[in-house]
Amino acid sequence: MLRRNFKNLTANLIFMISGLLSIWILTGMISIFNSYVGISKTTEYNLPVTNNIFDNFSTVLYILQIIIVGFIAYSGFKTGRNYKLTE
Repeated sequence: MLRRNFKNLTANLIFMISGLLSIWILTGMISIFNSYVGISKTTEYNLPVTNNIFDNFSTVLYILQIIIVGFIAYSGFKTGRNYKLTE
């Protein structure tokens, strides 16, 4: 896809579909990790504090999802632009 500068429509569609599937899988993983996050302690104002490895890992997965969405959007933009120019 990158080697052909987004001109191969099939490769671009496969990339976008696999990106959407990976977002779907990451969403499931985030929900599983969030179910393991527990309240470890409370502050003096009774605010819950979750200082858990699962909470940190869930945040990393959220950031990964945002990056994947950015790649999909860029790929869709380049694919649409190249497809429009060939017609």
